[in-house]
Amino acid sequence: MKVLLIGTDKNKSGASLSMVALAKIAQSKGIDVRIIITKHGPLEEELIRQNLEYYIVNSYNWIEKDKTLINTIIKLIKKILNITADYKVLKILNDFEPDIVHINTICSGVGARPGLKKKKLLVWHIREFVEEDHGFEFWNKKNAYSLISKSDAIIAISESVYSKFSEIFSKQNLKVIYNGIDIEKFYFPEMHAFTDEKKVEVYMGGSIAESKGQYLLIQAANYLKKSTNIQFIIHIVGSGDKNYVKKLQETVEKNNLQEVIIFEGFKNRMELEWLKADIA
Repeated sequence: MKVLLIGTDKNKSGASLSMVALAKIAQSKGIDVRIIITKHGPLEEELIRQNLEYYIVNSYNWIEKDKTLINTIIKLIKKILNITADYKVLKILNDFEPDIVHINTICSGVGARPGLKKKKLLVWHIREFVEEDHGFEFWNKKNAYSLISKSDAIIAISESVYSKFSEIFSKQNLKVIYNGIDIEKFYFPEMHAFTDEKKVEVYMGGSIAESKGQYLLIQAANYLKKSTNIQFIIHIVGSGDKNYVKKLQETVEKNNLQEVIIFEGFKNRMELEWLKADIA
């Protein structure tokens, strides 16, 4: 069996790393796997490290946040470039001839039309809500949903994601499959939390974005520091929008929380950070 996995970004996000994990599992089962990514970057480095074959097809997501005039012009340019990207995907399909085309997130539709044209089984992974969690909107929701509905299978990563999209797509094709966990990386039965009676270590990992709630965590830290004697340190691990990160850092400084809130930046091996945590 051959599978083509189509990624929708160039970074090592939770979604893209889940795709890499899926590729490695498929590879271990004897499946011939190839991956498409959008640009050179951190994700490409991870694919090389994992010895996974890949192609780079420059493409753009079909969601937007700001509907200003300049962004509308940029959107039109991206639409044209995505048509070119689909032609490149079609060429890859002709050369590789996969049995399954798998699109890794709902944020982009590049690769779906070539897959349908070549009559490949189309699998679409939905890992996000789009509007509710990221505050984005589709360029054309009706067209996007129409294309996604042509999938042979749609995977929702949680019951809540399923709940939203089961009102939009056929329940017959929509299934809940949770992200797999590599227990060799994340399961440490010998680890014990709260071994230091004086201090609680809290770790929050993930992209730094308003929808993730880092600001709420900082507010909670401010409340705890003022109203309790609990000794704690909060480690915020990840990277994200520079303006939002700056807002968080200014909030920390304004409330004199520098000793209890630490911005750790992006970490390649999150499992090592969880090993230090009393609370995740």
